[in-house]
Amino acid sequence: SVEDEIASVNKEIQQTSSRIDSYGEAIRKFQQKLKEAASDELSKELEEARQEKTQLRENLRQLREKERQLRDKELLILSVSMRAAKIDDQTPNTNTTCELKFESLRASAFIASNGKHCSSCLYNGDKPITFNHPEIIRRYLAVIIEEETVNAANYTIDKGLPRSIFPEKVSETRSATGVEIVPTIQQETGKALNTFFTIAQNDPGIFCSSGQTLKFVESDYGPATDISSPDGLAWAVFSKRNLPLGCLERKDSTLAPIEQVGQAFASGANLALTQKRVGLASSEVAIPLLMTNGHLYQFGMATLLDDIPVLHLLTNVLDANNPAAKVEIAKFLAMFRACMRSQAEKLQNCVPTLTSAKKIESPRFSFDKSRYHLKRKIFNRFPAIAVERQALPLLWDVFETLSGLDEVVKPLGYGELIGIEDSAKCLVFHNLYIDGFVMGVPSDEQKYLAFCEALMLLTRKIHARGVIHVDLYPSNILWLDQNGEITIRLIDWDAATFKGQTYPESMMERFCGCKHQYYVPEPVAKAENDAWHVFILKDLNPDQRKSLQGTSASEACKVNSAYQRCISEKISLAGDIEELHKAFLSWFQESFSGHAAAVSVQH
Repeated sequence: SVEDEIASVNKEIQQTSSRIDSYGEAIRKFQQKLKEAASDELSKELEEARQEKTQLRENLRQLREKERQLRDKELLILSVSMRAAKIDDQTPNTNTTCELKFESLRASAFIASNGKHCSSCLYNGDKPITFNHPEIIRRYLAVIIEEETVNAANYTIDKGLPRSIFPEKVSETRSATGVEIVPTIQQETGKALNTFFTIAQNDPGIFCSSGQTLKFVESDYGPATDISSPDGLAWAVFSKRNLPLGCLERKDSTLAPIEQVGQAFASGANLALTQKRVGLASSEVAIPLLMTNGHLYQFGMATLLDDIPVLHLLTNVLDANNPAAKVEIAKFLAMFRACMRSQAEKLQNCVPTLTSAKKIESPRFSFDKSRYHLKRKIFNRFPAIAVERQALPLLWDVFETLSGLDEVVKPLGYGELIGIEDSAKCLVFHNLYIDGFVMGVPSDEQKYLAFCEALMLLTRKIHARGVIHVDLYPSNILWLDQNGEITIRLIDWDAATFKGQTYPESMMERFCGCKHQYYVPEPVAKAENDAWHVFILKDLNPDQRKSLQGTSASEACKVNSAYQRCISEKISLAGDIEELHKAFLSWFQESFSGHAAAVSVQH
């Protein structure tokens, strides 16, 4: 493949560069020897080394030219495929919905040490984030808790503390048949939590206990099998029917809560899908997830994106022996209790349509591809094996830093969606094109001027938070005209990093391979890297503006090619690239220097 050829050429370039360095070192040694003792033989060897170095530099130039030709070939292949995709896009397709499939396992299979993840579910890293919280989580986090409930939560924490700091069992489940679960509680943690979440006098009655399977609350479908038995299960009773409200995992005090998250989410995903099957809208589904070993607590929540379960961690691990952390634990316990009561009331409105004898009909879980953009190939500065270990955590940190900026298009989660044509793991985003957003820049003069002003202001805001987008070319800029007001959205943050971070060699090679498309004079992330694109996009003529427009993701290649032509035309007008760089730096000092700091203070 072309990518393999490029990789091979890059390897040759590295080997040749290494040989040049070695000859450079040899030349320095020869020169030192010549200083110490003049010798015709040494002079001859020095000249040979210089000639070899010159030849290697020529070889290196030829290799870089070969790499450039291969990248042009890759771009041509991409352009052809994009045009083909555009033709496909124009073909009427009334069936954009596909059926999701879950590869169900017993929930305990998803404990961290087993290294498994739930299929057809979305994750958001292993620490709390807020940038993509759905509205229902925001509502529950903002709920006002009564002091009486907080006091009860504090009592529960104290009563549930294991009696020793040494490893002990908090709860244990055993099964002789694989179906009947008999819980054995050796500590008070489980009893205390079950008592706290049980509100029998409520209407409907809410209960929490150990030893119940998912089948008990009619949660037969999802990534967990129906014989899975959480250490604690909360449910409400409606006309002799048990419907799910929350999931608790309580383990040996040697097991940290973060290790229990996968197991809790597997069960919670089933519970979330049951709430929807009963009649709740996806946006109103919420399943609290509590993981604890008695000393340590962690809180999360399972929600739905259409029919896709999504995991949101709400806290880091909190130590009940720490007074400040104990306050947080009590707050979240009280909030979870309020959430369960609220969800029970919403379910009560759905239940009248279900008789006590009527089973919830078997579901079909669907996914409307037209509403979302699935990004499978993630460019990053790490090798492919490190995408989940390094690249995604960095991306999540970038998005969390930019939380609250609506102009930044953030992912809804990351996971493997079984049933889609390509089931590879991917980032899931809203599809902004169906909302009327278009790619590039406006062609109308007044809208274009407003666009440039909005883009400059947004770039300053991003820089004020210490983030550099890096790939701020027009195919990654979407805009919408809303009653004369230009709204901008920035996409494709794969290469984004923090100001002052060093670019690795792989990224510097990418910058060099895209002639003049980037301004990166040194391998350190700076505001100038983004400002260069803002500079290029200003003062475009009508023909240039028209060429930088696209109405779907399939036109990105066309827009990028037009952008490269705009850069070449600006170089010609300036005289050469050095003159254009001088003009850019002068503009940057006038338009950007000091502005980011002012925006940061305002933020």
